[in-house]
Amino acid sequence: MSETRKETITYLIKDKDKYLWVTNKPTSNVPTIKYSTYKGDARAFTGLEDLSIDLTNHSVIKHVHVDIDIEEEIEIE
Repeated sequence: MSETRKETITYLIKDKDKYLWVTNKPTSNVPTIKYSTYKGDARAFTGLEDLSIDLTNHSVIKHVHVDIDIEEEIEIE
């Protein structure tokens, strides 16, 4: 039997006071932060190094997605 495991780590950002999720990545050209009440609309950030959002009023949620593939050789009679 063999097992392959793959982890993908992303980060979601939400407003600390309200249940609002950040849906875009603001830039210097377009600094407006857009929000949604639906978590499924939240933008998944791959890292926080180049983030241009002030985290004073925001919380960061680390999301780990794990894919596991299991293969097993079987005998057919």
